[in-house]
This record gives sequence, structure tokens and C-alpha cells, in this order.
Amino acid sequence: MRKLFLFLTALHMLSLNAQKAGKINNLEKDTAFLALQKKWEQVALENKQKLFYILDAIHPDSLSKLNASNAALTEIPNLKKFHSLKQINLSNNALEKANFKKIKLLKLEKLILERNNIRKLKLPKYQKLESISLHENKLKRIPRTIKKQKNLKILDLSNNNIKRIPRFIKKLDQLEEINLNYNQLKFNKAAARRIAHIERVLIGGNDISELPDNIEVMKGVKRLNLGKNALHSLPEGFSRLTQLKGVVFYENRFKTFPPEILKLSGLYELDFYHNQLQTIPGEIGQLKHLKQLFLAYNHIEELPSEIQELDSLKYFYIHNNKLPLFPDWLTKMVQLERLDLSYNAISDIPDLRSLKNLTDLDLQQNLMGQFPWYLLDMTQLNLLILKGNPFEITNKEKKLLIETKASWNAKGRNLIF
Repeated sequence: MRKLFLFLTALHMLSLNAQKAGKINNLEKDTAFLALQKKWEQVALENKQKLFYILDAIHPDSLSKLNASNAALTEIPNLKKFHSLKQINLSNNALEKANFKKIKLLKLEKLILERNNIRKLKLPKYQKLESISLHENKLKRIPRTIKKQKNLKILDLSNNNIKRIPRFIKKLDQLEEINLNYNQLKFNKAAARRIAHIERVLIGGNDISELPDNIEVMKGVKRLNLGKNALHSLPEGFSRLTQLKGVVFYENRFKTFPPEILKLSGLYELDFYHNQLQTIPGEIGQLKHLKQLFLAYNHIEELPSEIQELDSLKYFYIHNNKLPLFPDWLTKMVQLERLDLSYNAISDIPDLRSLKNLTDLDLQQNLMGQFPWYLLDMTQLNLLILKGNPFEITNKEKKLLIETKASWNAKGRNLIF
């Protein structure tokens, strides 16, 4: 059955993405690239021939998964007789209209139409369809035909040109995840009401500068991705999203830590990568269930000692800030598994041997002059990065480090100095 699956290489995807986004630029003049592009197009045509040969030759009931990506398709192939299909992948083609209305697929569960040129989609009512991906197409609105899919759980509409969330989304009561990253979404009060029941909401990269005042209506949301927007504050109602477990504010414009977050005691994950935070309030210690805290790429000069009260914290990333000191109280956080304080201004570190669960430690690009030899004896460490520090070591010690690195590599561990 392997011959049924027509796989893409990463190079194929790179070429097609660049073509459809109009981003080839200077490469258009590169004859070597054009020759390679021609070869890719030939591969797609060969895939298309293989696809139609297989669809013609195979017994209809023996095909449950069809991967027809990168097959130079401009229309949906005739799949009417393949009643056992559960998954269809038509990504990386040249589809502009995807019309499935006359294709009755009673067992279809997953439909992948990524990286095409789709502007219109038509579907019959598929009783078992749970997942649709229309990532990177040319949709200006969410297709109305999706409202027929009453058992839909996952809907990926990322990288399109969608501006609004229609009313019918509210009626898809089985929907668990909607991905609207990188669109032109107007996230207003109506939009908040229409996705209020969805557990995982991804609306990053939409240039959203403020959240609607009625954000608390989103009672069902458990994971919220607001990364790569233009937020600098949160409405008071955000503090009432009590079901929220994970929230991403990656690459926004926060200069102060929003107090509304401090009331979300059920949070597991909090991401403030790439903002402009200067201080972290001590009340962060109230987030007792926090397991992952990402504060990298800010302007933080000091950490509150209350962070040590986060007894569930396992991943702590505070790299690329302005910390002059390694907090001693971190040695009491014995539950930590990954710790990254790289790219700060730390000149010395305390004894970390109490951190028995620590597997990843990154201290690169700091100001440490004394090499922390004892770290090499922490056998639970799988990754230790110390490069970019002004260590004063002799040639003999350097030779020892090289031998230790080889020993680590032989055991599948990584030492970088």
C-alpha cells in the first residue's frame, strides 16, 4: 500500500510556498533555481500520472488514506467510488475551487487541503468528518459549507485573508480547536461570542491591538494563542477566563505585566516571549499550577523571589534579558527540568546540585569567569550549554573538556562550551 502515498520533500514545499506568495524575488533570475523549479514541476506531473493510474487500478474498498499532495492538481479527482476513504490529503496543489458536493464519503474523518489557491469550498454533509485544514490558501471568508459538518472538532484556517467569524461557527458545538493565525481578523465582541465554546483558540498574527470588553464570554477557552499581535494591555474581564490553562502573548507590546493574569490560578503555561517587560510582580507566585513560564527576550533586570513558590514549575526560560545575578532561591526549585538563563549578565552561579530533576541547562553568553566543573558530574543533565562565557581555563582543562564532551556524546548527551 506504500505506493498509494505520494510524499513531498521539504524542497518541494519551499518552492510552491514561494511561488504562491510571490516571494521568489531575485531567485527568478537565478538560472540554477529555475532549472530546479522545472524539475520540481516535472516531479509533480509524474505524481499526477501515478495518482490517476493508482485510482484507476486499485480496488475501491482497499483505499482508506489518500495522499495526493504535490500532484499538479487543478481540480478534485473523481473519488466517488472510494467509499472507505477516511483521510484525504490534497495539499501543495493548484486547486482554486474545491468541490466535493457529489462525492459521498461516509467514512471521511480528515480532509487536508493545505497550500493551494482555494477561494471556494463546497462540501456535502459528512457525518464523521472531524478535521479540516485549509492552511495557506486564498480564502476571504470562512466557507459556509463548513456549517454542515456537525461533528467537526478541528478547523485550521491559518494563513488566509479572513476578516470575520460568521454566526454559524457558534452552532458547531463539537468544535474544539479553531486556528485563525495569520489572517486579517477583526476580533470584536461578536467574534468573542461566536467562539465562546471552543477550547483551543489560535488568533495570532492578526495585528490585534486590543481585546473586546466582553472577552469573559469565552468561558470554554482553555488554550489561547494571541502571539504576534499588538497588545499592550488586557480588559478586566480577561481575569474571569477561569478555564484557561495556557496563554501565549509571544511578540506583543506589553511593557508592564498585566494584573489580570495573576487571577488565573489554573494556568499551566504562560508565554511572554519577545515583549518589553521590565519587572515581574511578586504576585506571580499565586499561579500555583504553572508548569511552563516563558519570559525570554524582555528587559528584566530582577526576578521576584516569589517565583520559588511555583511548586509545579518545570520549564523556566528567562534568557535574553538583563539579569546580573543568578537567584540563589532557584536552587530550591527541585522540580525544575529545563532552565535557560543564557544571554544575560550573570557572573557567578550557586551550587545547582540540588536540582535533581534538571535535564536541560543553558548558561551561554553570560559573564562567568570561573568554570562550574561540578556541573559535569550532574549525570541527569542531557543538555549543558556554557559557550560564550569568559572562562579562565588552562590548556589541560580544555583538553579535559574535549574528552568529557566526547564521553557525553557517546551516551547521547550534549555538552557545548
